[in-house]
Formats: sequence, C-alpha cells, structure tokens
Amino acid sequence: MKRIDKLFRKIISGFDMESIHEFRTEIKKLRAFIRLLNVEINGGDRLKIPKNMKTFYGYAGTIRNLQLQLDNINPYEDDPGYHVAGTYIEYLKKIIEKWKGNAIESMGPKDNFDRDKKKIKKRLPKKMRKRSGKTFLKSKVKELGFLINNLPDDEVLHSIRKLLKDLLYNWAFIKHFSTHLPPDFSEEEKIKSFTELLGIFLDKCISINLLETYCRDCEENGLFTGTEIRELQEIEGKWKTEKQQLNQVIYLKPELARALTS
Repeated sequence: MKRIDKLFRKIISGFDMESIHEFRTEIKKLRAFIRLLNVEINGGDRLKIPKNMKTFYGYAGTIRNLQLQLDNINPYEDDPGYHVAGTYIEYLKKIIEKWKGNAIESMGPKDNFDRDKKKIKKRLPKKMRKRSGKTFLKSKVKELGFLINNLPDDEVLHSIRKLLKDLLYNWAFIKHFSTHLPPDFSEEEKIKSFTELLGIFLDKCISINLLETYCRDCEENGLFTGTEIRELQEIEGKWKTEKQQLNQVIYLKPELARALTS
C-alpha cells in the first residue's frame, strides 16, 4: 500500500507512462495476494480491491493504452506515405487529456488510498496456513486446464496471462507446491518469459482494436476521405500481420504446444 500511494502521487503529478505501469503492477500484486488470502475466507465478506482503487486503476490503464498507441503511431507522422497520421496523433493526445481529467475527478478531494487500505485490513483473515498456498495453486491448475481447452482465442490468452501472473506474484507462497503445475509452467523463469511474450501480443491486440474503432468512427461520421481511411487501414494491416506472427510464435512455444496436445 505504501508503494501504491507513492506511485499514485507520481501519476497525478504528470501521468508518466512508466509510473502508471508500476502502479498497475502493484495493484495486480495486491489483487493476486487477495485472491490467495480468500482461500482462508469461507463464505462471508470476501476480500476484494475497493471500488475507488479499482476505478482509478482502470482509468490509469486506459491512459497507458492510449500512450502506447501514441508511441506506436508516432513513427508514421514523418512518413510521407501517411498524411493522416498527424491527425490521429492529435486525436490521441486530446483523448489522453480527457482521461487524465476523468482519473483525477474519480478521486474527488482524496489524495491517497487510506480508506481503501482500512477496508482491506478490516477483512483480513487472522492467518494464512501453508496448505492454503497448495489449495490456491491446485485451483489455478484446474482453471488453466479449462482455459487451454478453449484455445485458440485472444481473450483466453489474456485470461491465461492473468492466471500465470497470479502465480508469479504469489510465487513465494506456492513454490513449494510447484510440482502440481504442468512441467512447462513449474519454474518461475519459464512462467515469466511466457507472460512477457503474451504481454507483447496482447498490447498489439489493443493497438489494433483502438485503430479499428477510430477508423470506424471516422468513416461513419465522414471525417476523412477514402484515401485517408485507406492509409490508416494500411497501418492496421501491418499491425495485424505482426500480430499473426506473434500468434504463431506463442502457439509454437513448447509449453503451450505440449499443453494443447496433451
């Protein structure tokens, strides 16, 4: 919570992309630990990320996605083949400022998450038994098997990444039971490497979705000529090719290939 508060203050002072990334990572670690602790809570009021913190986390994520999109489209601004790139860049900058305002407004007069911290502490279980780590891990293994059976699907890959991140963030509590994991996911470094690859793939998916939405809105509202729309669609086509290449790498990774055929 101390790290979260510190990063929150860094964010609202300038919405630096790296600060947002670090803040969201800390929230994900907290959320993963809460899921582990919920093994100790039978019924009743289970632990969860408080609404205020969850809302700011969501807004910060939207801002970071747009900042990444800005980074992705910037190289096209000076390319004489893409006259419309500058217009899209200005649009992204405008939307980022809008979401910054939404994020700050969501906090109201508060400048920290003290109330959220108290909510979490109030519901903490008295202790966490060692066997809870094993119970948590076995439930994740079952969930992982279900997800793998529903591949190929981009949303399922996203869910697999979140699940594996839960394992990584709780590794100190579950590593003694890692033999319950599939062999290719039983080592911390292997999980880390695979989640990093999935992260690159999912960022590409978000970039494509953002550009598709923008192109559709422009086309429906008659904001651009057919030539300008085609320029953006050409960029979209390049990104889709890159996404397909990443997709092939993911499904050829030994850990997933073996899981799909087992």
